[in-house]
Amino acid sequence: MKTIYIPIMAGALVILASCSGNKNAENQTKETGERRTEEVELTQEQLNTVGITLGKVEKKELGSVIHVNGKLKLNPQDKAEVTSLVGGIVRKISVIEDQQVKAGQTVNYIENAEIVEMQKNYLVTAREKETAQLEHQRQRMLSAQGAGVEKTLQQAEAAYATAQARLTGLHHQLVQIGISSEQVATGKIVSQVPVRTTIPGVVGKVSVNTGTYVDTTTPLMQVADNSTVYASLNVFERNISQVEVG
Repeated sequence: MKTIYIPIMAGALVILASCSGNKNAENQTKETGERRTEEVELTQEQLNTVGITLGKVEKKELGSVIHVNGKLKLNPQDKAEVTSLVGGIVRKISVIEDQQVKAGQTVNYIENAEIVEMQKNYLVTAREKETAQLEHQRQRMLSAQGAGVEKTLQQAEAAYATAQARLTGLHHQLVQIGISSEQVATGKIVSQVPVRTTIPGVVGKVSVNTGTYVDTTTPLMQVADNSTVYASLNVFERNISQVEVG
């Protein structure tokens, strides 16, 4: 007698037994689920009382925070050292530290004898220009009538052009230091000139006192416009990818 083993049948028996067991487990689970399932309905008033709010599920990107060290700095064009275009003695300081100022505002006054001399030179040159202009006109008339000398006319033209150039140069010098050439032309001569700030901002350290002698390189005070600053931050290399504008 030969004994024949049929492993497939054994496997089938195991599968059948397993399926039978699964069905029993499912039935038990369904019965348990049916017994444990309970629904609770809450009114809007009850939700408000316990502080429950309902909302929709949203997809959002979660940001990360990087802690870095750095400094807030001013742009170079937003800070200025106030200096005078002429040397002299500080006669008046019109502002105090931490005071807000506007661009072009007078912050102090400088007195110097050279300022008076410059205005006198302007008046003298203005008279020379008028004389040269009259002579030039006279020589042109004589030349037109055939009674003039060409060389004399050329000399008159050169003298008039020179006087005009000198007067224009002195005019710009006066305007640059804050003196009106029109007022000087009327005989109104001043001994002090205003010093103005070139930018708006807040007055920082005032470096001079009344009576201090200064030249054109002496810093009188500092003015800084801190309405716009930029941050200089030290970021680790591994965090560079997490930093972007905005």
